[in-house]
Amino acid sequence: MDQRQELREWLQCTVPALLEEQGVPAVSVAVLADGRVTSFAHGTAHVGAAAPVAERTPFQIGSITKVWTATLVMQLVDAGRIDLDAPVQRHLPEFRTADPDACATISVRHLLTHSAGFEGDLFHDTGEGPGCIARYVERLATAPQFFAPGRLSSYNNAGFVVLGRILEVVHGVPFERVLRDRLLDPLEITGAATGIASAGRLGAAHGHVRRGDGATVPARVWGTPMSMAPAGSMLAMSASDLVRFAMAHLGGGLAPTGERVLSERSATAMRASHLRQTDVGGDESARGLGWELFDWHGAALIGHDGTTIGQEATLRMLPEHGIAVAVLTNGEGGGQVAESVAASVIERLTGLRPPARPVPTNPTPSIDPHRFVGTYATSTESSRVYLDHGELRLVSSFPDDADGPAFTAEPVPLIPWRGDIVMVGGTEPDPQMYAFIGADRSGRAEFLYGNGRADPRR
Repeated sequence: MDQRQELREWLQCTVPALLEEQGVPAVSVAVLADGRVTSFAHGTAHVGAAAPVAERTPFQIGSITKVWTATLVMQLVDAGRIDLDAPVQRHLPEFRTADPDACATISVRHLLTHSAGFEGDLFHDTGEGPGCIARYVERLATAPQFFAPGRLSSYNNAGFVVLGRILEVVHGVPFERVLRDRLLDPLEITGAATGIASAGRLGAAHGHVRRGDGATVPARVWGTPMSMAPAGSMLAMSASDLVRFAMAHLGGGLAPTGERVLSERSATAMRASHLRQTDVGGDESARGLGWELFDWHGAALIGHDGTTIGQEATLRMLPEHGIAVAVLTNGEGGGQVAESVAASVIERLTGLRPPARPVPTNPTPSIDPHRFVGTYATSTESSRVYLDHGELRLVSSFPDDADGPAFTAEPVPLIPWRGDIVMVGGTEPDPQMYAFIGADRSGRAEFLYGNGRADPRR
């Protein structure tokens, strides 16, 4: 039995049980190894319609779209039409945030590495049609600045919408057209959906969420606003199509068709380390240009994850091995399925295993908890850290949005782990980790960092 057949049989035997365990309706998997692609799909695209998924069924790839947007930007760098280190305002004079001095220093590189410093989770719905991205950028004029550009990396969806607008201005056509003309068509990807209408025509998978009673139900909407498309609100495709994109990057910018979509220099630059990520005990090590970099015991992985409304996706690549793995799902809990499948496939093909998860230390490190106490907030989340009988606790509140109504989570204990890193108690074996960053004049932490985001003290 050859490797592809062994892999397919393993997927058939293993993945359905993972889906059932996590309450995820469906999955699409594609693996590139030895120059050949193995595809697999299982489950239903919509629990209310009993529509089975096929290997060509599109799933939303979410924020993996950011790597596509970054690739389009690097095409313009290749053409000499964009300077990565020039201020964004040179290419987009109308770009404004609430801090004009900081805004004037934000570069294209800052946007690509999530280090621009202004609030990034602003999900403004500015309608549909060709002008929605321009209208979104206009609304960033009130976006607060959390830190000086380049100081650190904090996940910024809005920054990639700004990049999408730069692409529209330079090319003179809407972002969707740039995406099709410059990447989808050269890669010969014909089954991708770039909006709700095309998703319907192609029978794209629908996202699913968990109801209060634990039941898996269809999400209220298919996607987040169209204005967020360059950041990942709309693009959907099969796992095998996503692997075609990965092949172009593994091939130094050459599409599987032989057409060059990116220079080898830019393909290499995109997966180089440009900014270290804040350490929270995980495998994420640095930001590339669009890509995330992961460290598995010294082995370099690159990739990105995507989360939309009830859909979660993972893409991982090992350039030294010529391997790419894409796993797309359409339910809450899909991230655990995708991560588990991708890690298992990589181990089967290479013997590489991800780093061990953080575990509580014994004895617990001694800390000054008063440095951490306070409220850290953005427009999408407020986290209060407080002392309860000498122990740190955290309670988070969220406003009403497309994911559901406003709510306040139950308080959770924060257990000191290492330095300024803490672990949420009771979340093992895959613990939620946070880090407290910086110090104000009184020595208090300036930011609470978790899930890739640095939330400022209020």
